[in-house]
Formats: sequence, C-alpha cells, structure tokens
Amino acid sequence: MENLQAAALSWLRVNSYLVPPLVLACWMAWGDARTRRIPNYLVLIAALSGLGFQFGAHGWTGLGQGLLGLCTGFALMIGFYLKGGMGAGDIKALAALGAWLGPLPTLYLFMYMGLAGIPLIIFFLWRRGQLAAKAREWWTLVVNRLLLRSQPSSSPGPAPSKSEGLPYAVAMEWLLTGELVDADRAYQLGFVNRVVEADDLMTETMKIAERIAANGPIAVRAVKASAKACMGLPEREGMALEASLSAPVFRSRDAVEGPLAFMEKRAPNYSGR
Repeated sequence: MENLQAAALSWLRVNSYLVPPLVLACWMAWGDARTRRIPNYLVLIAALSGLGFQFGAHGWTGLGQGLLGLCTGFALMIGFYLKGGMGAGDIKALAALGAWLGPLPTLYLFMYMGLAGIPLIIFFLWRRGQLAAKAREWWTLVVNRLLLRSQPSSSPGPAPSKSEGLPYAVAMEWLLTGELVDADRAYQLGFVNRVVEADDLMTETMKIAERIAANGPIAVRAVKASAKACMGLPEREGMALEASLSAPVFRSRDAVEGPLAFMEKRAPNYSGR
C-alpha cells in the first residue's frame, strides 16, 4: 500500500500540470451531461489558462506548443461537426484542452476518446433497447457499400444500333405500305408495355403510379435518370454512368431502410434521404 501511495505521489509530482485540465474536462463533461451544452465561458477559461500555463512554464516555445495543441484539437473535430456527428461544444472542449496539452498529447487524447466512445455507444444503445436494430442497420449499410464497390467492370461492347428493337421486315412493310398499327400489334412488337380498354386507362395508370410511389424516391429518380442518360451509350460508358448515378442511392438512409424493412417483415418507410 505504501509503495502504491509513493508511486501515485511520484506520478503527481511529475505530471501535476495534468490536474487542472483534468478538472476542467470533468467540469465540462458534467455540464454537457446536465444541460446538453458546454458554456463558452468555461471553454474560454480552459483555453486561456492553458496558454498561460504553457507560456509561464516554457516561455514562447510553450505558447507556440499551446497554440498548436489548440489548433490540433479543433482540426481533429471539425470534420465530425460538419458531418453532423457532434456539436460545436465538443470541438471547443478538445481545442481548449489542447492548449494545455500541446499537439501530440491532444492527438493521443482524441484517439483515447474514440476508443472510449465505442463501448459507451454500445452501452447506451443497449440500455435504450436499440442495439439490435442499430446493429442490423449498420450491417445493412456495410453490405450495401461492399456490393457497390464490388460491381464488376464490364468489357466494352459495340455501340447499339439505332434501329434495334424493330425487325427489318416489319419496318420495310410499314414503310412501303403505309399501314397503321393497331394496339395489339404495337404490344406484340414491344412498342407499348400493356393494352387496356379506354375506360380502364386511368385506373391502370394510377395502379402503376402507386407502385412506383411506394418505392424509395431517391432510387426512382436515379433509375429514371440512368435510363435516359445511358440510352445509346457504349456498354462501358453506360456502366460507368450508371455506377455514378447509383452511388448516392447506396449511401442514403433509404438504402438502409429497404433491406431493414424486408428483414423485419414490414413495409418500408422511405424518407427521401
């Protein structure tokens, strides 16, 4: 026991400068947990006191290290803030602590925060009963990304002929005779996708529209854009264009919602995001 106390006192003598930022960090964490915000005055106190400590202990060199630590903390967190992953208070807190620690310890602190955050996220999801649903959502997102990246590249093919789809003999017959084509013949040749009675036209049209509207809006727009843009392109160019148009679909929330709804045996609730 005495050896442990001696070791603790020895560590404190060497690292006593870490006690103030530790107290400030606990203060900011307590305020964040209680009010969901970190007061600006507390961040300002932490940053200025850190720079003051660096200047008083190490002179201008220390002040430079403090400023570098402050900038390092800001730079490490700003990307997550812009992506909506965390609030502005988290950026300011790490930047203020960086003024005390300097650039390299701030980087280490950032890494430790990430490692500590993973089990905390899992714990809170489990406590709220959301862990299984989130795990399925993350797994579906990973599978979608892998499927998107693993699309095989196709070898280039010949450009399609503009007359493809209409047999030569049929085309010549129409050109030479000038005969009109009825609905049944147009359906046989693939010019129309279905033939209905005139009274049933709007009913069948609305059925198709409702089936389209039940799908994810992002995917529907991408399919429509791809079908129009790729028409008449060589195979390789068409595949490349289709991949660029489909990539945002796979990164959307709807790409997670569709497979997740299928696994949970329910109707998908697409949000268009």
